[in-house]
Amino acid sequence: MMNRFVWMKKAGWLAALIFLAGCAKGESTYQEGMKLAESGKYEEALSKFQQAMKEDGEVSDYHIGCGMAYIHMGKYEEAGKVFGNAMDKLKESAAKEEKKQFYYGNALAQSGMGEWEQALAYCDKALKIDLLGDMDGDIGYTKAVCLKNQGKYEEAEKVCQKIIKDNKEDWQAYYELASIQEKLGREEDAAKTYEKIAEEEKEDANAYFALYRLYNLMGDTESAEKALDEVLGWDTKKASNALAVGRAYYCKKDLESARKYFQMAYDGSCTESLYDLGVLSMEEKNYQDAEKNFLAYIKENQEELDAEVYNQLAVAMMEQEAYDKAQEYLNQGLERGMTGAEQGLEKNQVILYERQKKYEEAYEAAQEYVKRFPEDGAMKKELSFIKTRIK
Repeated sequence: MMNRFVWMKKAGWLAALIFLAGCAKGESTYQEGMKLAESGKYEEALSKFQQAMKEDGEVSDYHIGCGMAYIHMGKYEEAGKVFGNAMDKLKESAAKEEKKQFYYGNALAQSGMGEWEQALAYCDKALKIDLLGDMDGDIGYTKAVCLKNQGKYEEAEKVCQKIIKDNKEDWQAYYELASIQEKLGREEDAAKTYEKIAEEEKEDANAYFALYRLYNLMGDTESAEKALDEVLGWDTKKASNALAVGRAYYCKKDLESARKYFQMAYDGSCTESLYDLGVLSMEEKNYQDAEKNFLAYIKENQEELDAEVYNQLAVAMMEQEAYDKAQEYLNQGLERGMTGAEQGLEKNQVILYERQKKYEEAYEAAQEYVKRFPEDGAMKKELSFIKTRIK
């Protein structure tokens, strides 16, 4: 699942009010928090937003900043409390624009906790407010994800189609639409959606890899290879292209060529390739080198980090029976909040408990996982198995 959410936008009327009336009490502290948040320092930003709220608890932006910091930290329950309290405290004074942001924040918090129905209700409340229209795509995306996680694929599809109708270049909505079409068993429609992305976004390698995977599932190996061949024809003078070519060779099981292009990408300052070098080491069962590459990737990609790296690190540690270290990496990944990697992280948490024969903890974690991701039938079966292991 791909996740996205925007940092709340300041309502225009409030910005104008502050300009005319001078800085609101706590505004400088709030601005310090925003700078920290923009740098990904959410815990430090949270402290600033909380301080600003103490200085003036009547400014909606301070509550919004605090709630969004919690969202980015993966502390959804705390975020829900902040947005809920803000709605109660400021329901009379808050402008419609601010209420829309409160609703969206609550939607993110509830979806983070797997409370899909409540999240949907907040999405709908936010979308009913015909202001800050540039947020509607993000709110709609959250709604589509909630519907998909409930197995309401047809409704989710309609939401994605509306997002695309309103913004024909919302490629993330296209990706979500394709994944829903796959869930509906309409692989040909999904392929057309991925082809649309590939056609319009010429250097979006993800679309070609999605087509490769999908065509193989459909048994059309010829089209699958054509998708990879398209990428292999790219000019590798550009580091990001070299990375894509390396990934195409990896799909073809040509690990030597993959390593060559991953290294070429890194030499061209594409530090993302460190992740792929780690994946190669995992394939070769060289878990120590894998850890080194993954940690180097984390160090050099703080601002655009793919949290899936923590899954890889946890698996590498589990393969070496370094369970405490595996737990540390899972914790670090989960602490990053809504990243798109949390489903895999939570699944590996169950596996880690099982590896350690901690079946009661595994059962509790599996229950929570199934609540959040009810479409995972394999985990439901695993939950039943774990129950038999509890004495």
